[in-house]
Amino acid sequence: AFYSGIRYLVIPASNLKEARSVLFNLLSRHPWRKLELIPARTLEDVLNDSRITLKKIDSYARYLLRKKKFTMRKWLLGFLAAGIVISSFILINRNPSYHFWKIRHPVVLEAHNGNLFARNQERQLLWVYRPSKPIVAESLQQKFEDLDGDGNPEILVSGNYKSDEKLSSEIFCFNNKGEVQWSFRPGKRIQTLTDEFSNHFIINRFEVAAFNQNSPEKQVLIIANHTTWYPTQITLLNSRGEILGEYWQAGRLGRDTLVIEDLDDDGWKEIILAGTNNDFQSACLLVLDPRAIIGCSPSSGNPEFQFKDLPPGKQEYYLLLPRTTINKVMGIRNYVTLVEISRQDRTIDVTTAEYSKEMDCGMKYSFDFNLNPLLSRPADSLIEKIKELVISGLVPPHALTELRSLKDRIRYWDGEALVNHPVRNKKLNF
Repeated sequence: AFYSGIRYLVIPASNLKEARSVLFNLLSRHPWRKLELIPARTLEDVLNDSRITLKKIDSYARYLLRKKKFTMRKWLLGFLAAGIVISSFILINRNPSYHFWKIRHPVVLEAHNGNLFARNQERQLLWVYRPSKPIVAESLQQKFEDLDGDGNPEILVSGNYKSDEKLSSEIFCFNNKGEVQWSFRPGKRIQTLTDEFSNHFIINRFEVAAFNQNSPEKQVLIIANHTTWYPTQITLLNSRGEILGEYWQAGRLGRDTLVIEDLDDDGWKEIILAGTNNDFQSACLLVLDPRAIIGCSPSSGNPEFQFKDLPPGKQEYYLLLPRTTINKVMGIRNYVTLVEISRQDRTIDVTTAEYSKEMDCGMKYSFDFNLNPLLSRPADSLIEKIKELVISGLVPPHALTELRSLKDRIRYWDGEALVNHPVRNKKLNF
């Protein structure tokens, strides 16, 4: 320590006498050295000696960091953990798909503010889907079906988009987690020889069925009509949303006229649809085979209703139901409002509207499963309305007597022309 250059040397007070003797001998040989001995009994003596200890007033924050360093670390870790817990709670609360404690099977989808909300049987929110455009709540149609036969039902939902322009629709296929498996927008820009229709089609109805009874896979049948009334597009999709077939009808097909049934017991279910044909200005009934959905409805040759670049349709049957005299005088065309089947009697019952001011004024037709007409009969309200109009002179007397023979005036498309006897499309090869 003597040769180190330090100015003060702290030594135990009990050794002070001996230390001074040693220092005296060293100073006799090195008188230039300045070294002062400081005796100390305790550490406090050293800290209280201003010659060797410099005292500074420190800030409270630095005091906490230096003196309470361990405590601060615990506080910081606690705040960090609390922040993570709160952030996780907020994230989970805002995203219903993370609510692991809920029943994960949706039973209904609802539209609120243009978005789709999936809820379970306890009305708990499971997930939310935000489409590219707001969806009109009143237009929602939905079905829960196992499309691919894997035991897990898919969720099919269609709706119309809100828009300042004409309406359009889209159908979505979701899994239980709310992930879009596929989607499909019906329609396209389609032309007749004199006109062109914009790509604004709305889904009138869709159905899911296993058309091949020997396969567990189901298909999706979509009926979409143009927003201006017609034409109607019939599309069949497979379980992956891929188009299997497409058929175009020069008229509108009714929502309550779709029936899916195996008419000929060949293991394939046929598609029965009805509505009106704008070309022939008459109610129509058609039967499609899911293996051959292609082309368009028969044409009279009128270029206004003749589709451009579409082949002749491969429908099994296409029937035109006659217009009554009251319909010719008081309306533009008749149309089918309802199709029902009786499996027990193996009959198809068809109801038409003949007087547009009163929906229940119509004709009822019955066919067997080979589309042979069995009978036609007017609704009582139609008879009373015709009697009233005959008395007033608005329709001729035969408007009433003709009702007995209307089934004999049904026309069938044989693949080349309309004929007055029951016939299947002879252009089909199955």
